[in-house]
Amino acid sequence: MIPVPVPQVTPTEPPKEEKKEEKKDDKPKLPEGPPPVTRPAAVENLAALETQKMRVDDKKQVSFNFQEAPWPFVLDEVARVSGMTLDWNTLPGDSLNLRSSHRANT
Repeated sequence: MIPVPVPQVTPTEPPKEEKKEEKKDDKPKLPEGPPPVTRPAAVENLAALETQKMRVDDKKQVSFNFQEAPWPFVLDEVARVSGMTLDWNTLPGDSLNLRSSHRANT
């Protein structure tokens, strides 16, 4: 009998992934424009807000004249006039300018 050499099996390592260099954007950065202009937060002047309450006449028609009224005030007025509750999570931080041109039915 002639001895036959047995091939040696060595475990092979999985091929290593070559790290690719991250490509940097060759695009030039555009200059940023000026920051946006924002209206300052509404000031709650209770005396001025008293004159801006929504009015309902005997025919159930509503009129309103909101000038620089904060959103919580406006929504409280809508809830008061409608006789409903209002549930909200977030509101804009500024104010509302809105005037009714004619009376609307409730």
